Amino acid sequence: MSQAGVKALARERASAAGLGDRIEIRVADYRDLVGERFDAIASIGMVEHVGAVNIDAYARQLAAVLAPGGRLLNHGIARLRHGDPEAGPFSERFVFPDAAPLHVSRVLVAIEATGLEPTHIESFRPDYVRTLREWARNLDQHAERAEALIGPERMRVWRLYVRAARRGFDNGFTSIFQILAHRPTQRRRSSLSGSSRRSHSIKPNREPGSGSYTSACGAGAQTQGFSGAQRAIDRARDLLT
Repeated sequence: MSQAGVKALARERASAAGLGDRIEIRVADYRDLVGERFDAIASIGMVEHVGAVNIDAYARQLAAVLAPGGRLLNHGIARLRHGDPEAGPFSERFVFPDAAPLHVSRVLVAIEATGLEPTHIESFRPDYVRTLREWARNLDQHAERAEALIGPERMRVWRLYVRAARRGFDNGFTSIFQILAHRPTQRRRSSLSGSSRRSHSIKPNREPGSGSYTSACGAGAQTQGFSGAQRAIDRARDLLT
């Protein structure tokens, strides 16, 4: 779909939700946001594409456009095992040419270095194991329609990929983390007493959420079922509200 088509679809869905006059939709490079300030930022599925070379610049840009007291929700794929490559040759060639997922610890270092304070970390790995299983089943159930839309070669790629991705989440190769952070209104001095600092919490969700969602793997078909993606979206909305 072209950029114009993406914008048109986004505007259509915003209008259908009654938010057409409250949302501005742009197709832009995040690095071009200069001189703007936002009360809250939700970065969804971006961090796994910047890589080790650009992660610090990415975090600095987020911090630069976040207003004092503002909140950041950073959601993305992360590697779990140290020593493994960022991505495999299959996904790099056929699915995500610029995929470079980092460890969540590296992402945290970059965020903290900007002066933002991480307040919550949440893993969705168990949810996405089940989500990808449902996506694979959905794709198989709508195989004829999907192949008509994308062709047999791409169909084979996605049938293989969703199963390989599920295995990666299942065996602890990858996860999806959401990091919530905020920009303090003023620099706080640390002290041994009277401190109100909040600790990080790592809390995997064991009960996948459910809802109606549309996935590329289902060739646009609606499906009711378990969705780590939907749970992540709902959690992001709760944390930023």
